[in-house]
Amino acid sequence: MNHKEHVLGELELRPLHTKEALQCLLHSIIFLRAPNIVRPREVHCRHLRLSYPKVERPTSSSSSSSPFSVARIDEVVDSALDACLRNLTPAGPNLSRGHLVLTFYERRQTLSFFRLIQNEERVVFEEWIIPFLVDSMGSTSTLASSLSASDDGFVGVHDGELYTEPSSHSSMSTLPPASLYGGGGEDPAIAVEQQRAQARTEALLRSRLQDIYTLVNGSIDHIPPVSYLFQV
Repeated sequence: MNHKEHVLGELELRPLHTKEALQCLLHSIIFLRAPNIVRPREVHCRHLRLSYPKVERPTSSSSSSSPFSVARIDEVVDSALDACLRNLTPAGPNLSRGHLVLTFYERRQTLSFFRLIQNEERVVFEEWIIPFLVDSMGSTSTLASSLSASDDGFVGVHDGELYTEPSSHSSMSTLPPASLYGGGGEDPAIAVEQQRAQARTEALLRSRLQDIYTLVNGSIDHIPPVSYLFQV
C-alpha cells in the first residue's frame, strides 16, 4: 500500500488563536477522511471569522463506539493539542514552534513463527503534518514603543497580553469595525493593529483549508477499502 504524506504550510499564530486554529484544521481533515457516512456539524470559531465541518455523529448504520465517533474524535484532538502546546520549542525571540501529525492507518492480522502466532500490524497509509509558530510578546508596557518603532509588524492586545505578527497589508479598507475584534474600548491604534493581526490569521487559515480540500480531492488509490483508524 502506498504511503502519502501531506505537509501543510507553516502557520504563524497568536496565543489567543492557536488552539482554535489547530482544531479547525484537524477536525476538517478528520471529517473529510471519515471512512463511513457521518453527519456534519458546522462549527463557528469563537475568535475568528471562520467556520469548519466537524463530525456530529455517525449515521444509524455506524456504531457509536467507532473510532470516528464524536466522543472519540474530541478526546483524541483535545488531548493531542494540550500535549503539543505544553511542549513547544523556542524558535526565536517571543517565538515558539510546534507541529502536529495526524495519521490514518489500518490494522492487519499477520501470522509468524511457522504460522502459529498471530500478530497485529499497524499500516499507515496517510499522514498530515501541520507545523506552526506561536508569536507571543510578553508585556503591554512595550506596546506604544512597538507601534511607533516598527512599520514591519502589527500588534494586538487581548486580556492584558501583547501579541505581534508581521504585516503583509498596508490598507485597512476591507477590515470590519474594531468592535468585532473586541477592540472597541481600546486605543484606536491598538484596535487597528488587532484587526490586521486577525485578518492575517484568517487569511492563512482559509488558505490552509483550501490546500486540505485540494489534497483530499486528489488521488485516493492509497486509501484502503476497509474501515481504518486515526491518531494525532
